[in-house]
Amino acid sequence: MQDDPKQLLRDCISISWLRPENGLAIASPIYRSYPVQPRKGEISADFACGDGTTSFVRSGGRFGKSYDLYMGAIKNLTQKEIIEKGIDVFNYCDKNYKCDITKRPDAKFTYGTDHKKALLQKAEALDFYDHLIESNLTDPAPFDVKLDYAYCNSLYWTDSSVAVKHIVNAVRPGGRVIFEVWTPYVFDYDFHKLYSSIGGKWCDILNRNRYDCYIGVKTEQEWTKLFEANKLKVKEIRSLTPEPEMSFWNYGLRPIYPVLQKMADALTTEFRAEIKEEWVDIWTELLLPLLVQPDAFWPSKKNIRPQFVLERK
Repeated sequence: MQDDPKQLLRDCISISWLRPENGLAIASPIYRSYPVQPRKGEISADFACGDGTTSFVRSGGRFGKSYDLYMGAIKNLTQKEIIEKGIDVFNYCDKNYKCDITKRPDAKFTYGTDHKKALLQKAEALDFYDHLIESNLTDPAPFDVKLDYAYCNSLYWTDSSVAVKHIVNAVRPGGRVIFEVWTPYVFDYDFHKLYSSIGGKWCDILNRNRYDCYIGVKTEQEWTKLFEANKLKVKEIRSLTPEPEMSFWNYGLRPIYPVLQKMADALTTEFRAEIKEEWVDIWTELLLPLLVQPDAFWPSKKNIRPQFVLERK
């Protein structure tokens, strides 16, 4: 049974409350996608799992109100530092990091891989992966056993052709694979492209280096060709991000996040919880129409973020 969309959105915004657009970006694929959770008894792998939070939630896991991503972020950075030094504020884990888990998925992933050690340390706190391995997507799969199921939503970060080859080689014939990718339509939202006459600094503040990592992007047709060349049969293609959602996410609260982080950190535990509750209520009401009826804003014509449901031949 599908989650109530309002409660789903509320849960996801609570996780990413200082960046509510990211809460919507977590909720939307759950609402629209083919299920990505591993099945009981499967040998499965979540490639480039990061801190595991997104896969955990998309597999049915839920967190309590006291948990959010920003408790495990690097503190006291300025917007200028983040842009100029290309800092990933979430690539950090201190000894006090913990998760307030209220519901666990029905099954775990056998393996989780990522190239950032700090993110794997966070993923370990979820107890959602039997084995966590530090590995790049362009490395051969770091295990000998053949997989029943492989999932990856990060092919765009790297040489996607090499990554697909290695992942597929780790899957048994008849096994299932789910890839969630980006198409070049994502570059339509680059502020340097949208407002080239305004100037670089303004665009840099809004973009905040995010396009530096979109190096493996392909068209939907190119993705299909790549997957078929690697012995994958396309079973289904879904669109995970409607254009109105993408437009809202593109602006979002990215430019003011560092200041919001500092203000939140300055609050007492009790007052932070009170403010967060009210904040999440407001943003849930504002963003719910974007989740459940995006076409009321304008119809989507582009598949910006396709989900490919595949079978290994």
